[in-house]
Amino acid sequence: MITENDLFPIGRITKARGVRGEVEIDFTDDIFDRVDCECLFIRLSGLPVPFFWEEYKFKNDHTAIFSFSLVNTTEQAEELVGSEVLFERHYLDELDEDDEITFSRLIGYQISNHKKIIGSIKSIDDRNENVIAYVQLSEGREVLIPLHPDFVLGIDHKKRILSMNLPDGLLSL
Repeated sequence: MITENDLFPIGRITKARGVRGEVEIDFTDDIFDRVDCECLFIRLSGLPVPFFWEEYKFKNDHTAIFSFSLVNTTEQAEELVGSEVLFERHYLDELDEDDEITFSRLIGYQISNHKKIIGSIKSIDDRNENVIAYVQLSEGREVLIPLHPDFVLGIDHKKRILSMNLPDGLLSL
């Protein structure tokens, strides 16, 4: 059974296309095109639902038009507009070490500070140069942690841990 921790966001459905139920998806990550997969997950009523695709074609470098097997009408496609698109984390193991890592893949990773797990990443704001991770600490409160290269020591994708060396006092803010 797929859980939230097994998935990470890769985009959003932006519009219905055509009369056969195609949808346009704006992607933040193109991993689906670099691995052999059969489906994407779409968040409906808060739950991830698998949608098996029949075909897709890129409109530009971050947008693709998808045909899903059980979406056959414009009305069905319009019901999906605005929904978040998710992808299974286990496909990350198929990528080469040289493949670019997007920040959205780190959602759900644990943060280690000085080799001690302090919490997990709930979301990431990467809309500008100063990328911020929203981290739920083990004690329950949420803090904002900058994902600055000077603080990041390494990433263990198998264990899903982001190792950091955070400045003293940052977690007290």
